[in-house]
Amino acid sequence: RRVLTPNTSILSHQFSWGSECKSHELFATVKEFELTQQRMVRHYQQCTGLELDQIRTALLPPHDVYLTAEEALALNVCDAISQVQR
Repeated sequence: RRVLTPNTSILSHQFSWGSECKSHELFATVKEFELTQQRMVRHYQQCTGLELDQIRTALLPPHDVYLTAEEALALNVCDAISQVQR
């Protein structure tokens, strides 16, 4: 169960990394980068039920995305918004 408080913000952004290496190492790095990206998209698909285009537009665009609790709920990133119980 994924619960956010009303004042929660969620950050979603494309991952990045750098590499300084020989060409054969660069090819291995690119392969791992692509596999990691596929895993991220598959995770979002499983957890939110969103289509690939929706994920790329709403959650993984070229810039950082900050979601309010309400926006996260609308995208199925969380299941509910609730106040903290004391």
